[in-house]
Amino acid sequence: MRTSTIIFFFAAGLLLFSPGCGEREDVAVKKTDTAKAGKIVLAENGTATAAIVIEQNAPAPVRFAAEELRDFLGKITGAKFKIENAIPEGSTAIVLGKPAAKLMGLDVAKIKRDGYAVKFVGKAICIAGKDDETEKGQILFAMRDQQLKENNRPAYVRYYGSGTWNFERGTLYGVYDFLESSGVRWFFPGPKGTVIPVLPTLSVAITDKVEEPAYSLRMLTPEFFQVYHKPDEEELKDLGCTNEEKRLWLARMRSSTEIIAFNHRPPRAQFDKRFSKEHPEYFALLENGKRDFNLDKPSYRAHLCYTNEGMFKETIADIEAFWNGEDATTRGIVPATHAYDLGYNRNWADSAFCSDSVSILPHDSYRACHCPACQKLLREDRPYPGRHSELVWQFVNRTGLALEKKYPGKIVTCLAYSSYSWTPETVKKLPANVLVGICSAEYARTTNDVSPEALASLSAYLKTWRDKTSQPLLGWFHHLFRDRNPSRENAPMQIPHALAKLMKCFGQYGDRMYIQMDEGIMLEHINAYVLYRTMWNPNADVDAIMEDYYRHLYGEGAGLARELFTDMEKRSVAVATEHSGATDIWDKHFTEDAVKGYRAKIEKIAEMNQGTPQAPAIEVISKHFIGRIEKGRQRYISQIKDVSATKNSNLRIRSRRGEIVLDGDLSEEAWKNSSSQNFASNVTGQPTKYLSRIRLLRDDENLYFAFECHDPKTLTLAKTEGEADYVEIFLDPEHNHHNYYQILIDIEGRVKDWYFEGGGERADETWNSGIRVAVKRYDDKWILEAAMPRKNIDGGLETPRGRPWGANFCRTQRNPDRKEDTYSTMSKILKGRFDQPDLFGHIFFSD
Repeated sequence: MRTSTIIFFFAAGLLLFSPGCGEREDVAVKKTDTAKAGKIVLAENGTATAAIVIEQNAPAPVRFAAEELRDFLGKITGAKFKIENAIPEGSTAIVLGKPAAKLMGLDVAKIKRDGYAVKFVGKAICIAGKDDETEKGQILFAMRDQQLKENNRPAYVRYYGSGTWNFERGTLYGVYDFLESSGVRWFFPGPKGTVIPVLPTLSVAITDKVEEPAYSLRMLTPEFFQVYHKPDEEELKDLGCTNEEKRLWLARMRSSTEIIAFNHRPPRAQFDKRFSKEHPEYFALLENGKRDFNLDKPSYRAHLCYTNEGMFKETIADIEAFWNGEDATTRGIVPATHAYDLGYNRNWADSAFCSDSVSILPHDSYRACHCPACQKLLREDRPYPGRHSELVWQFVNRTGLALEKKYPGKIVTCLAYSSYSWTPETVKKLPANVLVGICSAEYARTTNDVSPEALASLSAYLKTWRDKTSQPLLGWFHHLFRDRNPSRENAPMQIPHALAKLMKCFGQYGDRMYIQMDEGIMLEHINAYVLYRTMWNPNADVDAIMEDYYRHLYGEGAGLARELFTDMEKRSVAVATEHSGATDIWDKHFTEDAVKGYRAKIEKIAEMNQGTPQAPAIEVISKHFIGRIEKGRQRYISQIKDVSATKNSNLRIRSRRGEIVLDGDLSEEAWKNSSSQNFASNVTGQPTKYLSRIRLLRDDENLYFAFECHDPKTLTLAKTEGEADYVEIFLDPEHNHHNYYQILIDIEGRVKDWYFEGGGERADETWNSGIRVAVKRYDDKWILEAAMPRKNIDGGLETPRGRPWGANFCRTQRNPDRKEDTYSTMSKILKGRFDQPDLFGHIFFSD
């Protein structure tokens, strides 16, 4: 990245803004600047003294840049700026695009994508970067003028998707930099997030510079802005924010125009639809002897055999067809506008086939093939992140080698993810055309990386991959603290400094970053703003960014805002470091006093800014940032704390005394010594009409579970899989409210089991509980007995004293007498989904 400091002189005084300050040697930064004496007056007493100049028939991004510059300078000064096709004789001018490059003697081809140059030439300020000359840039005008009224998936793909926005617009980004240096800010999407100073007289003194981003891929998606995730309509209305405004905000943040493919390939290439009938051998051979596809279930995740020669040849044929410019239909892919974005990009899904890149990432919830050839590459003795690395990465290596010479400059991508997160031992160095993305569950959640120790561990892990590759790495991180975790609803995770450190750490090894953001524009606006700043320049001074934010958005209340958000960040870091559950989040960290303090400060800030341009922004921050935190705490009080104070969800697991025979009969002496807990409806929190109960025991080798499920209709209950009643076991042995095991057993004794590397993460379906089950039906109840080897759980052979395991036990009735009894659970504070580790009950080991 190349950057320099700009000093602007205003009639109102001196403004110094240095987004590139605080540079350190950790991340390589290129810097060129040349100081210029004097100044140029752009407006005086509300009258424009400069013209904006672009060439006739300028490409769309340059025309749009000129209009953005005209409109915002007009709002700053109250003057009317004209757009000309030539510099008026003797006049001051801001020259954009090709004419600017010519005046500067600049070859824009030498500037990195999304970069730009700014230079003071005579009485002209020249701004230029690479600009797309096709019609793609016309979308900018449609966005600004709110012309896109459709709100469905196909329309979203056409108007907002990556395949529409991967056009270069370097000059536009230079204009946004210029406007920011003139005091304009876009802190969050919509007009209320825009700060525009009022300066009737505007004069500038400028330092020549070239700016280039450190990260070529800079994406925050999808939750933060995309339309197909259910938005908070009230928040959007109060922000005055449309989908078009959100997309324009990304442009103003100088989000990347480079789009590459790095998502799951098999479904996007329709492998199961094309090949499963005639070539079942292309698909993973599961341990049950079946090939891994199911055409009767559209959502089924089919996995491939990564040593099969025919599958490899079809993979190469697909990639060659795409890079040769052929339509996907020539390969038998059916056009569609569904979740995988087909129907444009020559009918190739751009998340797997895009421009000069193709992804060969396996399907999600990876299941390895157990054919003889694949079996030789499995390492089931390794921890989960390395079990299938040899199998997957030999295929990636082979694919890269097959394409490297024929398609120079093009790349094959794959994530280090799931059970192939670790580097392979059998592949010493990947081909130069292979781009590795990092998405290891251990590090991918940003809240796992807040401590110095965690960052050091991440750095060591990144180095192992960087040593295997010629390409800088890509990062896929999850800033998803609240996502799919109702117990954390509206809890803040304000960690801008930690996120900036993460960008600096990763920047030593990679130059592409994709972060999935949590829901809530206002709850995440500071994190998002800082991320865009630090993806552009990882050495940016976060304290300076935050001080600029406080001063511009809160005016006279900047000091109080600093106190508020500094305290919130401190508490958020503590929550992340401790992996706090709902109780600790609200009772230990975001306490009643802390949240009341936030309310008092924001109301004082609002009072100090009455009648100012900042007032509307402060109002939405009060309602949709502080207000949502208040709602989150109130939800905890009413639905969790008050309930847990009166209802017990703890259970002791004693050593068994006497033999246990798994037969569905609990008359043995051993079970008489067990502790038990009754279930309650997870809708009402009240006892169900018919009793459900869990009993627990243990010995050195096994955990024992006994479910008593009363129902006068027991003998007629359905036996068919998918229609039968069932129970579930959830275990969090580390009690970190994060990782957990899930076992589902139906009334016929059929078992399904999974391991989850964090709430909301995809399941590891390869985990085998090894549980043994017996079910017996009685006239008025059914009893399920089970024994599970403790060795099959990490830490399962340990017997903790004084520290519980997180645990929950649940029952599902397909046709209960009362609808609210459909789902019942041991944890009386859990409402809704069972898979909320924050709200599990506890089991304590005792003699």
